[in-house]
Amino acid sequence: MNEKKKNNFRSAYLITKPLQYVNATNIPDERPKDCLIIKSFAGAETFVRNVSAYSIHWDKVFSFESRSEAFEFIVLNKNKYNRIFLDSDIGLFYHLSQFSGIDIFTYEEGIGSYRKIRDTTKLIEKLKAVIWSILGFNNWIGGNKFTKGIYLYNPAVFRQLIPNEKKPVYKLNNSFHSSALHLKELSYLHENIDFGRYKNENLLVYLSSWEISESILSKLESFPTHIKILKPHPNTLTKTRLTSHFDEVITSAIPVEIFLIKVSKYCNQLVIVHENSSALLYLNDVQYLEVNISTLKFKEEYRKIRELILNDTVVLPRKLVV
Repeated sequence: MNEKKKNNFRSAYLITKPLQYVNATNIPDERPKDCLIIKSFAGAETFVRNVSAYSIHWDKVFSFESRSEAFEFIVLNKNKYNRIFLDSDIGLFYHLSQFSGIDIFTYEEGIGSYRKIRDTTKLIEKLKAVIWSILGFNNWIGGNKFTKGIYLYNPAVFRQLIPNEKKPVYKLNNSFHSSALHLKELSYLHENIDFGRYKNENLLVYLSSWEISESILSKLESFPTHIKILKPHPNTLTKTRLTSHFDEVITSAIPVEIFLIKVSKYCNQLVIVHENSSALLYLNDVQYLEVNISTLKFKEEYRKIRELILNDTVVLPRKLVV
């Protein structure tokens, strides 16, 4: 293939939520770039309109109802792309096998980008991981045999936790914090919120998992003078009786990372209650009190990964409450 033709090729970026959008815009890539948005999150239609109208990062913006639909689009336009960037390559054996001649990369998705997918302390899971490895699909995001490299905020942490990965692990350009608030196409998510009303207030923000945990009730009682704010999971949470225990419920359309960064500049004290939330990876310049109410075994692994990432970055002091 001659160099002139190769230089005409483009990069395709698959985006399934606003957090990934911020991370994708931090990938160093001088090629023409197309943004392929999967409309699987709250407020997706508005998100697509704003990215299309205001982003200077992309040459073209496309939207799809599903990941499979986006993959079909890439297959049909295979002659136009020489690089694809995905949030994950897990379970995509068939799809990625169709992209011969295209370099595939994964980029940071959150806490899952720094851990093994299957718990190999369990015999059945270890056997599955061994079978995956024999087939060429290792037990972590970026471990697919079709994947050429990985883009992360903390490559050194990934290397420490997953030393067997031999592919290149590249560092993203800027911090999440410095990018999230300066992307014009995302400003609509927070510009109409009156953050000034939280000035000098004590806040408790609960980042729910797929359902509101009963355990949150005792934590709410532990902070009687705080304004109680629920940030629901963006996709599957339905309103329950527990919602009434909060003073406010903020829209699931806004990435919680952006909300927390903004509100922290006004409030007196910020308490974040969560269940192994990836959002806390991106709050390096935010001071807060953390309460993790998760009961999952993964909680200890989560804490280890968090500590490694925090030690890999300049951060403000914080206190952990179990």
